[in-house]
Amino acid sequence: MKEILIKKEKGKAANKQRNYEGGSRNEKIRDESSQKDNKKKWKRMKKFINNNKQNTRINQEKTKQKRLTNTIKMVFNKFVQVGRVVYINYGSDKGKLAVIVNIVNQNRVLIDGEHVARQVIPIRRIHLTKFHIENVELNQRTVLLKKKIAKFDLTKKYAETSFAKKQAIKAKRANLGDFDRFRVMVLKKKLARTSAKSK
Repeated sequence: MKEILIKKEKGKAANKQRNYEGGSRNEKIRDESSQKDNKKKWKRMKKFINNNKQNTRINQEKTKQKRLTNTIKMVFNKFVQVGRVVYINYGSDKGKLAVIVNIVNQNRVLIDGEHVARQVIPIRRIHLTKFHIENVELNQRTVLLKKKIAKFDLTKKYAETSFAKKQAIKAKRANLGDFDRFRVMVLKKKLARTSAKSK
């Protein structure tokens, strides 16, 4: 009887051990599958984060480029180039308009115009205007250039600018006589009195 009981107890212990080992194996399999799932989730999350970072960088670069282009358009609009209309501010042709026909070097340009003879002039003796005649070619002949200037209607467009109006006022004041200057002085005083009374 004792031997039978011992065998039964040994069998129960063996069964318990087998059940325990089987359960531990199932738990191990479950742990491994959960770890794999977690790894997959982390990979997806990393991809999502990286994609978001790339998109934000691309958007930032685009905004920077837009800002740069806007600033360039606003600031740099007058270049020393063929077809650029210039105002001569020194010499015998002072106060006349001309067009750049060629660039000799970084300090001098070749100009030509309706009332200006073709000549090489230093850049410091000209003032760049906002007007640019686009269809002027390099070393354009004087006859064709005059036709293009007339078609562009340069004198009328230039007369409407604030710079041309200021130059006209300066020229008018320079040509005044003594009596005209006295009249201007009297009118200024009258204006000052009326403005003071209105205040």
